[in-house]
Amino acid sequence: MSDEVVKPGNEEALSPNQSLSEAIKDKIFNKIYFYILVSFLLVNWQEILILFKSSEDIFYTLSIIFTSQVWFGYMLPPWFAHFGVPILFGTLASALTPYVTYWISRVTAKEFAKIRRADRKADLEVEDEFQDLRRLC
Repeated sequence: MSDEVVKPGNEEALSPNQSLSEAIKDKIFNKIYFYILVSFLLVNWQEILILFKSSEDIFYTLSIIFTSQVWFGYMLPPWFAHFGVPILFGTLASALTPYVTYWISRVTAKEFAKIRRADRKADLEVEDEFQDLRRLC
């Protein structure tokens, strides 16, 4: 039996490296993983900056930044503060984004319709001017 994997709808066989890269791409471009990654970077940006800028020993630097944090008046354990909160925020953002997008489209739909009508009217006026110029030539 070979190690090649065939994707549905794809007659071409993929090597293990290609299938691994496809799996990684699927995870990176999956919306929920993207939201979790962004929330991880936003929640931990100060610690990440300290890690990159510190000239001290890595274990010393990690012991300084890997401490508990206070969120909403509660002391959170380090693992939950640095990993649990971003997962929670990323999941919430992933779940709420479609509703926010729908609400924004409902609020702005009339204004966009007015803009489209004005554009259509301007296009017709320009087309009439072009036809008048063609008649003169």
